[in-house]
Amino acid sequence: MPQRDLHWSSAQQYADDAYESFLGKSWRPRRFPCIDDDSDLGIKDTYAFVKLAYQAYNLKTLRKPPDESQVRPARAILEDALAEAREEHRRLVEARLSMAQGGAAPSCLTEVETKAWVKRISSHLKLAEALQP
Repeated sequence: MPQRDLHWSSAQQYADDAYESFLGKSWRPRRFPCIDDDSDLGIKDTYAFVKLAYQAYNLKTLRKPPDESQVRPARAILEDALAEAREEHRRLVEARLSMAQGGAAPSCLTEVETKAWVKRISSHLKLAEALQP
């Protein structure tokens, strides 16, 4: 097995294991408030991105057309994660005034973090769009 295939296999196994854990299909690690607030976004984004990156790699190096059965679900996962990140960002922006007056934040994430997630997930969605037939 060529070295690069081993790397792809490892990346896919890591992403699959984390996503299965997220879905509750296997053991789920303990979660810590605030520290893990964005872990679901990270798991979804990483899983979908690894799937898409592998399709892009095959297209570029092997001239193999992207597998629609891999691209379509990855895109749907990214769209869901993007909607979640945007909603969290909207909640934080709306809560800013309340927090300035001593109110509690809706989560431990910040506007900067949610904006970064929106940007990251949006860039991965562009890859999904580029791989669509």
